[in-house]
Amino acid sequence: MPLPVPIPEIPAYAALASFCILLFHVGLPKLLNLQSNRNLHHANLNEDDDSEHLKNVKIPGQERNIQFIYAWRVLKLIGCLTMLGLTIGTTVARKCGSVAESGGVEKGLHLTRAVQLTYLLFVYASCLALVSLSPSVGRRWKSISLIHLEIILLIPFSLYVYRDIVPLGAFDKTPVDICEGAYLWSKIGVLGFTSVIIPLFSPREYVPVDPKNPVEPSPDQTCSLFSLICINFMSGVIFAAKKVEHLPFDQFPPLADWDWSSHLRDKYFKHLDIFSGAKKRRLFWGILRSFWWTYIQAFLWVAPIQGSVSVLGPFALNQLLKYMETDGQNATIRPWVWIIGLFLSPVLEAVSFEWYFRVLFHTEVRIEALVQQLVFEQALRMRIKNDAALEAKSDVNENSNTTRTSDDGNAGSSTDTNNANNSSKGKGKTKTKDKPSQPQSQAQDAEGAKSNVYGKINNLVTNDLQTFMRLTFVFIGFGTVPIELTLYAVFLYSILGWSALVGIGLTILLAPVPSYLTRLGGKVQAAKMKKTDARVQTFSDTINVLRMVKLFGWEVKMRGLIGERREDELVFIRKGRTLEMGLEAVNLLIAFVTMGTTFAVHAVVRKQELTASIVFSSMTIFETFGQYVRFLFSTAGLVISANISMNRITDFLHNTELIDDFTENPSSMITTGDVGDAGTGASASPSTSPVPPEHIHDTGFCNATFAWSKDSALSGSGDGTSTPLLSSSRRRFLLKVEDKLVFKQGHLNLILGPTGSGKTALLLALLGEMHFVPPTTANESWVNLPREGGVAYAPQESWVLNQTIKENIVFNSDYNEDRYQKVLYQCALERDLSLFKAGDQTEVGERGQTLSGGQKARLTLARAVYSKAQIVILDDILAALDVHTAKWVVEKCLAGDLLEGRTIIMVTHNIDLVQPLARFIVTMKDGRVVDQDHVSAVHKSARDLVMKLKEELDESEAPKPEDTEDQKAKDGKLVMDEEIVTSRRFLSSLTSYFSALGGGHPLLFLVVVILGFALVTLTTMFQTWYLGYWASQYEYHSPEDMPVLLYLGRYGLLFVLILLLDLMTNIYYIYCTVRASRFLHQSLVKSITLATFGWLDRTPISRIITRVTEDIGVVDDTLPRTMQRVIVVTINLLFKLGAVVLFTPVFLLPGVLALALGYWLGSLYLKSQTSTRREKSVKKAPVLGLLGSAIHGVVSIRAYGVQSTFRKQFQGHIDHYSRASRTMYDVQRWIAFRLPLISGTFVSLLATYLLYASKQSASTTGFSLNMAVSFTRMIFSWLLVSMNLEVQTNSLERIDHYLKIEHEVEAIENGQPPAYWPASGDLRVEKLSAKYSPDGPEVLHEISFHIRSGERIGVVGRTGSGKSTLTLSLLRCIHTTGDVIYDGVATSSINLDSLRSNITIVPQMPELISGTLRQNLDPFGDHDDFLLNDALRSAGLTTLQEDMAEEDRITLDTAVSAGGSNFSLGQRQIVALARAIVRQTTSAIDYKTDNIIQHTLRTEFKGDTTMITIAHRLQTIMDADRIMVLDAGNIVEFDAPKVLLENKSGLLRALVDESHDRDILLAMAGL
Repeated sequence: MPLPVPIPEIPAYAALASFCILLFHVGLPKLLNLQSNRNLHHANLNEDDDSEHLKNVKIPGQERNIQFIYAWRVLKLIGCLTMLGLTIGTTVARKCGSVAESGGVEKGLHLTRAVQLTYLLFVYASCLALVSLSPSVGRRWKSISLIHLEIILLIPFSLYVYRDIVPLGAFDKTPVDICEGAYLWSKIGVLGFTSVIIPLFSPREYVPVDPKNPVEPSPDQTCSLFSLICINFMSGVIFAAKKVEHLPFDQFPPLADWDWSSHLRDKYFKHLDIFSGAKKRRLFWGILRSFWWTYIQAFLWVAPIQGSVSVLGPFALNQLLKYMETDGQNATIRPWVWIIGLFLSPVLEAVSFEWYFRVLFHTEVRIEALVQQLVFEQALRMRIKNDAALEAKSDVNENSNTTRTSDDGNAGSSTDTNNANNSSKGKGKTKTKDKPSQPQSQAQDAEGAKSNVYGKINNLVTNDLQTFMRLTFVFIGFGTVPIELTLYAVFLYSILGWSALVGIGLTILLAPVPSYLTRLGGKVQAAKMKKTDARVQTFSDTINVLRMVKLFGWEVKMRGLIGERREDELVFIRKGRTLEMGLEAVNLLIAFVTMGTTFAVHAVVRKQELTASIVFSSMTIFETFGQYVRFLFSTAGLVISANISMNRITDFLHNTELIDDFTENPSSMITTGDVGDAGTGASASPSTSPVPPEHIHDTGFCNATFAWSKDSALSGSGDGTSTPLLSSSRRRFLLKVEDKLVFKQGHLNLILGPTGSGKTALLLALLGEMHFVPPTTANESWVNLPREGGVAYAPQESWVLNQTIKENIVFNSDYNEDRYQKVLYQCALERDLSLFKAGDQTEVGERGQTLSGGQKARLTLARAVYSKAQIVILDDILAALDVHTAKWVVEKCLAGDLLEGRTIIMVTHNIDLVQPLARFIVTMKDGRVVDQDHVSAVHKSARDLVMKLKEELDESEAPKPEDTEDQKAKDGKLVMDEEIVTSRRFLSSLTSYFSALGGGHPLLFLVVVILGFALVTLTTMFQTWYLGYWASQYEYHSPEDMPVLLYLGRYGLLFVLILLLDLMTNIYYIYCTVRASRFLHQSLVKSITLATFGWLDRTPISRIITRVTEDIGVVDDTLPRTMQRVIVVTINLLFKLGAVVLFTPVFLLPGVLALALGYWLGSLYLKSQTSTRREKSVKKAPVLGLLGSAIHGVVSIRAYGVQSTFRKQFQGHIDHYSRASRTMYDVQRWIAFRLPLISGTFVSLLATYLLYASKQSASTTGFSLNMAVSFTRMIFSWLLVSMNLEVQTNSLERIDHYLKIEHEVEAIENGQPPAYWPASGDLRVEKLSAKYSPDGPEVLHEISFHIRSGERIGVVGRTGSGKSTLTLSLLRCIHTTGDVIYDGVATSSINLDSLRSNITIVPQMPELISGTLRQNLDPFGDHDDFLLNDALRSAGLTTLQEDMAEEDRITLDTAVSAGGSNFSLGQRQIVALARAIVRQTTSAIDYKTDNIIQHTLRTEFKGDTTMITIAHRLQTIMDADRIMVLDAGNIVEFDAPKVLLENKSGLLRALVDESHDRDILLAMAGL
């Protein structure tokens, strides 16, 4: 019988409704008031303007795209006219009608009305098609007319499908309009082409987000709907990647303008950032508020399709097997319908899921871009100096992936050669009772858990952000799982009756068991992460001071320390893997119990037949049902970890202490532009009183008190009293400015004081970096820094960007050639640039690590001088300069014309050198201003005075550049680009890994693992076949006569065998993977610690840390899982193809073809996926690099007021990263959509053959189709896991690359010196030459000298003379020739660790690690507190703290922040001296401290101790036994100070004569 006929006039009524809606749109302006009319008219004018603007702007590819769109619309018009003609033709030919059968008067009238309405329908459709082609109609109206046209065409087509296509699949139905004959199929064809094909394949018009600034659109913005659904727009990228070794980034599709980070910021920050108007709420709610409609759309798309498709395949299989069991008796649906269902099931599932995944993953990219911007902007607002005082808010240690570096150019400057074994060996030392055996352990030391602000922020935008993004999978599950579970339950009940409820109930009842194991695994994972953090923290601390570690010969000890952390981590890795194995076994057991119990109840209790149609259709449902139920229970752990990460990000965004400019009322600071710059124009801190009008243009303070943070401010009050709120390890420091302190405008202002007195703190307070403590009295209190004329800042620790020298100097200013050249001259940079092959285009490297300390200081000074800021703040810029260079800078720069008339506020210890220029001097002590001195104007102008003091310094004597290895760079690139491996070293990477897995026996590992998993797979397949055999017995026995318990028992024994084989294989596999992880980590750490100094100079620390964190993490976790999955899936794939071929030999060729086609698609995917993954990783580095650089230099950024500039740079990096991410996700979706097509085609062809040609039994057919479905789906899984494995071997490649870097000579047994060595400090050097690279120029030229045991030698020379190179040469840190004989033994013949452990060195820039002071002095716990305190006392710390309150003093328990940033540079040098027991340079220490240290060196080191001191300050070495004077890599003078000074034409005498301490120096030498 035909299907019921729906109302024939429905399409015409729809057209009438469309017409009415259009009329309403057109007449809407007349219904509104006049003002609304004007607004609408204005909007229409804007639309027209935008359209005209787009016409005049050439957008790449847009013109051709418009042509295609026009062509498709012409076809649509032709289709509408054709349908009108066919309708007329049907009437003329007197067919039965387009929508109803004729007959009778009423039906005839009905037919006439229907035909007339049909005419009007297609006339109206043709008119709409014409409107869409009219050039005089605006884009908006064209879009509206097209939408109406699509709807009114789809409605009649849907009716035709329902009336005339659907009946073809039934035995008892016929098409309603079959009487129309050929007209019917012509109409369906034309209408299908017009209403379905054209909308699907027609390109879409690009509509820019900003019509005024259109850009090249992304392909997914202009491609057709079919291309969007099938991801065809990525095919160009896929095939382009196939032709090249590595697809470059510039060939990736452009990023859609709606995904630009600037657009995302403008659109969504109002929901996320409290400074942009968002509510202070958890980040999750802000993101949900921003993207709620996207998630709803995705859910509405996937839920109905996925829910129905999920049971389509099992239902079609069930009906097909039923048809075969009954030979088609009483069947109403033709069997080819079920075969089509088997094909459509994976295809429709792919359509729904891939669209769903694509939307969610693209939303993930947007969220990631937004969160990165949120964190970056918060970092620009936060107070940096309080990181040592931040207490950890959780037990999870922060992963410190910082990128700070040491001073490479002067890696060493002062050596101390001892005649006895190194005292740090600590033999026979006793520990104090309260001292932990491993003080560096953060788990044992509460202060060790202090947050590292740099590592924390880096962790937020990497690990925490990625963990938070995993909620995407929760959304995916909750969007489909409930619907699918309901349909599964209904389907199982329909075929198994109430026995299905038993299985469903058992599944739900047992689901908490794996959920419990999952939560237990989560706890193990959390504990493992703590151990990982401890290991990474130890390694990060080591790598940040690796040069010091190597100079001290501590490599072996540090490797042992890292190895201990690694072993702790591996314990939990093994536990976690074992729990996963147990979870897999429990899941197998639950699946067996639920399915076996259900079948037993069905066969034993209900006495029903267990037919093939029931068994094979329910197996897949039971397996999937159990997985989904366990998913719902297991998502708790995923949600918890994501919630923790989200809370950490939220906590940072809401609870991080900000500078005072942002701490008052965020809502009052809402702006439409640069929120991050809100503080740059403020004249006073928001916490202070208003600045009096008479001081509004002054720079200074009045009755102001400052603290490093709010917490530390609570520990003391304005009157000097304190409360015990801080732990003993946290020092309280308050900066107090009593009365008024106003700097003299237009002149040089000096800030003086001893080490730790608060000089730098005064500058930072002026810049708004310190917290203003509200006064307790009603006295006037304010701080003011006028920013209208600009502020420039040169910090004590130079901050440079990883850019060229020129870019660092010009910074954010306009380029002026004359000014630029003058800056180079005045800052003594001309001669430095002359030795750089790339000149000022030379890149300075990460944190300027390839420059010396002096070069970085002058580069930072040059930036401040080049700027046109009216206020220039300089923090001890002369500390890193030698006397000659410092004198040049003072006379040429500070007294030069570029700084004339500008207010200069300068901290310095070079008082005599700078004081003649000063007009105002401030003296500090213990955080207070103790003196203000206005220099009398009677002394003449400072510039004239300086010019009269020293006129003999001319350009020919400009300072020479300091020697650094990377000055020899030829192309300006000082830091190596991160290698992108282009060769596919898949097998070679796995070979080394297999060797590590097998403990040197890779073949044994492969045989055992492959054989074990093969037996598991074979037994599992036999178990499935056995179920079919059990079902087939019902053809010969009645249900009452079947020995069900016997079959069930055999089925259970097979399961036990599977479980035992699986457990034994997994245990062996876990053991091997843990062994490989241990070996690779140990090899990697050893390789890095043995690296040469040159390699360390060229390699950013962040890149090294990535190898030991990200890549080792892959080796520990994802790589073993993926490789196991590859082995298991490969075995399953081969065995299941074999099973299909065994029963259906003819399908060997289709099976191989399916596999080959899948492999070809996979190879295409792999080429593009490898490129996109690598580019994504590469593009992530600049994001993290700029973030780290901004955090490190945030004080300078805020001082210069360039937050918006850095924000734009950061957005640019994010856009590149987002572009790579979106391309990578689209490539994944491209392959994920195509592989199910292979599955559907293969299974449907096999089903067709088994049904119509083979005539096999239902049981055999069910088994074959079950294997075929598994086989084809496993092609997809096999390709994905194989490709993931190859992608993950990139980590192995990178690790292998780091195992083959440049290494220093490894210790050998023959390199051990005699036990008595060294017995004296005698040092003889013969014809020593040195250079920084094998092909570089010599820096030292065959120098020879002899130092007798016990002598104190001073080394001096102008900048660039080779002083630092000499130190590095003695320690064999660079390439040398010649002989160095230490106590009768050639240093080239002994191991490096033996040499360096007996020559202790203090670098020019002291290097401290985060933790406590005790950990910095004694990182290996070799000494007791008495010795450590004695070392501090000898270094002069006690003398410096005589006037300090007890709670303000530095003790062994004092917390040290990352890099020692909470200590002044002078205090760090004291700590370094106490640690190394040697004196290097005291240029950043005041004269009082210098005298204390010099007294220590003269009294502590006696006898045979030989001491070599390299110094810029001549007083340091003037009482040495002999002084060595270097010039251009040669020894020009070497004798006693008195003898050298008697030579008035000598170089040492020239240096002394240039010094302001000339008389004192001569007196010290006895002249």
